[in-house]
Amino acid sequence: MRYKIKPEKGHMVEKERFIKENKELIIGILWKGGSVYTESRPTFTNNYDPKIGIQIFDIKEYVGHETIDGEVKVFFSETILFNEQDFLYAITNEPSYHEILRGFGWENDETTDIVIWGDLTITKTDE
Repeated sequence: MRYKIKPEKGHMVEKERFIKENKELIIGILWKGGSVYTESRPTFTNNYDPKIGIQIFDIKEYVGHETIDGEVKVFFSETILFNEQDFLYAITNEPSYHEILRGFGWENDETTDIVIWGDLTITKTDE
C-alpha cells in the first residue's frame, strides 16, 4: 500500500547548487503544492520536527514525488559582482540553464535537495 505525504500549507522547496572558483549560485524553487509518495507507511514521523522538516530523499520508504506551480528564487554568494548577478539571473530563466552555466565554467555539485516542512497530512493512496 502506498502513502501520500502532503505538506498542509504547501511547504516544499527544491534547491540546486552551482560553484565556480570562490563563487556560489543557488537556484531554489518554492513549490506552491506537492506531495511525496512512499511504498509503505513512513517511519520518519516519530522524530519529525515541523520547524526543520525533512529532505525527501532521506525518507526511507520514498518512491516518488510531484510538484505544482513553482516560483524560482536565485541566491548569490557575496563574491559575485552585481553585473554578473544580472547575467546569471537571466541564464536561470532559460530552460537549458544547466548546460549554459556549464559552458561558462559553473559546476553543479550534483546535489538537489527537496525539503518539506510544517504540518503534514499522510494518507493511504492508490496513486
